[in-house]
Amino acid sequence: MILNSAQTVLLRRRLLRSVRGGCVAALHMGHQSTIDALPAVLDALERLGLCAVTASQLCT
Repeated sequence: MILNSAQTVLLRRRLLRSVRGGCVAALHMGHQSTIDALPAVLDALERLGLCAVTASQLCT
């Protein structure tokens, strides 16, 4: 498993450049680059004062 593949770095960069409070980002969990990017993305969201929620949490 390569955690910093070009695809993983690109995904992380694009997502964090565009995310704002109230945004919905749909990530495809079957893709290795998404799985690899997720820990760094979640850490960065926390530093920005944001958090990830599930789709079911949005509906309640």
